[in-house]
Amino acid sequence: MKFSVLSGDLLKILTKTGSVIPSKSTMPILENYLFELKDNSLNITATDLNNTISSFVEVKGEKNGSIVIPSKRLMETMRALPNINVHFFADVASNKISMQTQKGEYRLTGISSEEFPAIPSVNGEEKIILDTTLLKRAINKTIFAASLDELRPAMTGVLFNLKKD
Repeated sequence: MKFSVLSGDLLKILTKTGSVIPSKSTMPILENYLFELKDNSLNITATDLNNTISSFVEVKGEKNGSIVIPSKRLMETMRALPNINVHFFADVASNKISMQTQKGEYRLTGISSEEFPAIPSVNGEEKIILDTTLLKRAINKTIFAASLDELRPAMTGVLFNLKKD
């Protein structure tokens, strides 16, 4: 896998996508990003198995592929860089990752993308169109009843019952 991207653009997507990455997990693979490059589009996915976020960023792709990259090390590296071009090289056979910039070369060890949990697909056959003001009002009237106690996750949500009209 081989591509180039501005570090600022990548950091923005990593921050958004990484919001679902657990800080400590019983499954270490969940503490990583899945990078999938197809032509000039890089899809970055993160999950905690309950929530999944996938984001696309336009890159200058040279060689398609996919690899899993450690989130903590990648974020530390990207935050330390100014907004400059980063050239990613990933050898998917050995899971070795090299990031080259004007400031230097950074090396990481990735994981095979086959080990990343399968992401359920959403076919989008049914659509619900709601007025945002109406949705906001409904949430504000019910959110007080949702618990903040994460030890009882069943009580931290709000049920949506949808009926015609």
